[in-house]
Amino acid sequence: MARKAEGSKSYPVDINFLIGRCRAIEDARMGMSLKSENPTDTGVWFRIHHERTRKSYGEKITVTMTKTDAGTDVHILSQVGMPTQLTDGGTNQKNVDLIFEYLDRGIQQ
Repeated sequence: MARKAEGSKSYPVDINFLIGRCRAIEDARMGMSLKSENPTDTGVWFRIHHERTRKSYGEKITVTMTKTDAGTDVHILSQVGMPTQLTDGGTNQKNVDLIFEYLDRGIQQ
């Protein structure tokens, strides 16, 4: 298993809707907490932390949202929480998938 996982997806919705979803991630009870929100010229990026568990030392997750003509591009990068950690046991990919599922559910509602 790797020390990180990442994925990208395009959404046909306004960036502000997805920003609201990320701001509410702590309320979703996924064991994640929003640490910072950082605006850029083309969008915004969030730093999210996943709590420590028996299987993991916690992960650092970066969600980057970029406004496009068709909607919003989202890129998620999940990395191990400790620099000395060699593998992640698949946890980082689960984090990426979980956040994309969370964003998808908001659009489907």
